[in-house]
Amino acid sequence: GDLYGSNIIEQDHHAIGLIDYELMTYDVSGIELAATLMRPFCRQGAQRRSLLEGYLAACPAALADTWRHHAPDFVFAAATRLLAARQRRIRHLTIRDRLLAAGERVLPSSMRKRVKDRRTAIAKNIASARENEAYYLHIARTMVGLCLAEPAVDPVRLLEHCDKLFRKPG
Repeated sequence: GDLYGSNIIEQDHHAIGLIDYELMTYDVSGIELAATLMRPFCRQGAQRRSLLEGYLAACPAALADTWRHHAPDFVFAAATRLLAARQRRIRHLTIRDRLLAAGERVLPSSMRKRVKDRRTAIAKNIASARENEAYYLHIARTMVGLCLAEPAVDPVRLLEHCDKLFRKPG
């Protein structure tokens, strides 16, 4: 569901639509844009500003207007959605690891190395998902106070402020 070329479709009158394959829905609400602004590859102010300006220049006028009026709401919704997705991923990977651990005990020694390598990879994925989970939780919690203090805050400035306050776990 990220902003990759294959997920972007051009509609009539040069309108842009996004296909969110993770949720199997068609999303033009602005939440996908907000989510992209929080992805690891887009956490610098200049990247965020460039993406936002380009997207809003190409999207339907109604979406651009909606974004300008409700951007903090989209950011909050995206942060909570990404948080829930990371939590589901952690649960899924933990279950896979437990199943592999149980199977590892009964496997012949020739197959144990492959299972151990897979469990190591799963542990790295869980650690990465936990880091992202902490980041999205921080964004959701922090922005509530920031938005109450300044309801019309610019979304890029909002995320930059949240990022400054974020302390990596560990």
